Amino acid sequence: MSDQTTWPDFELVPADDDLTPDEELALLSDPDDFVLAPDQEDQPLPFGKSIWIDLDDRPGHPPTVVHGIDSFVVWATVALKTKMGTWEIFPDDFGMEDPDRLVGHPDDTERRAEYMRDVRQTLRQYDRVTNVGNFQWELDDTGEVVEVSIEVELDGDELVLLEVPVGSH
Repeated sequence: MSDQTTWPDFELVPADDDLTPDEELALLSDPDDFVLAPDQEDQPLPFGKSIWIDLDDRPGHPPTVVHGIDSFVVWATVALKTKMGTWEIFPDDFGMEDPDRLVGHPDDTERRAEYMRDVRQTLRQYDRVTNVGNFQWELDDTGEVVEVSIEVELDGDELVLLEVPVGSH
């Protein structure tokens, strides 16, 4: 039995022996080698696609792929429900300092102001967010905030309404 596996119609590209691995790495890490085309320099990144996150976590419902603005809504909802540093898959600054800041503190205007600052800072990490405002508070019978509605402006002209349950899940 041979130590080599052969694949029909498949050839490996010969190694470029002219460069050392360090030289190849230096070439790949030089930012001047990766320049966007002139018509793409100032363009925001596309929204792409994502998997819709169901905060009610209803078992038995298959995942739904979403595109465009809905993809941003998924990103924003996850960011606003996540405490910074919780998930290794995200950068350390992804999420809120304290997504549970309002839980158990009905009618605390100072905490609401801190929460709004944290929301603005979190959402502005997304390169297409140009403004965050018009916070509306949904209260339960005890006066505790249970949901926040937030208007987010994208690219200076698109308004998105986020409705986010308060507190992490």
